[in-house]
Amino acid sequence: MEIRTIKEHKKEETRELIFEAFNTNDKKDVIEHILVDNLRLLPEYDASFDVVAIINNQIVGHAFLSTVTINDNNNLLCLAPIAVKKEYQGQKIGTQLIKFLETKATEKGYQAIFILGDPQYYSKFNYVPAVNYEIKAPFEIDDKYFMVKELYLNSLSNITGTLQYSPPFRT
Repeated sequence: MEIRTIKEHKKEETRELIFEAFNTNDKKDVIEHILVDNLRLLPEYDASFDVVAIINNQIVGHAFLSTVTINDNNNLLCLAPIAVKKEYQGQKIGTQLIKFLETKATEKGYQAIFILGDPQYYSKFNYVPAVNYEIKAPFEIDDKYFMVKELYLNSLSNITGTLQYSPPFRT
């Protein structure tokens, strides 16, 4: 398996993959693919955080990091969405996508990555409830689902408050 930055001509393919991965029980309200479309239009879009997993020349997974802020600190990221084709789930592709992006974010000097997700899954990657750092989500949610991972020791020691997502998350 190869993980690499998305190529421009493959963006539509990732859009379809994201829709299919999130379209459980034939939901009509899947929006994650639209979120990615809109995040890609932002001036702060960083293509190196828009990555795919490839097996046999086929895109089988996609993950995306975008910037978020707390007060004036914009050296923070959010992992959303992450998607793996249904027939490839359970093969550690998501794990490898997450680790790849964490490494890339650390190399670029970011402080932390936030995620809204299953605590049982993300705790395997050392994500913990953000409330442990006195950081809150900008909406009502059970604290256990709003998680964060420091990318280096004490990187969140002077940061508290409410996280703010970029505008595409708010529409």
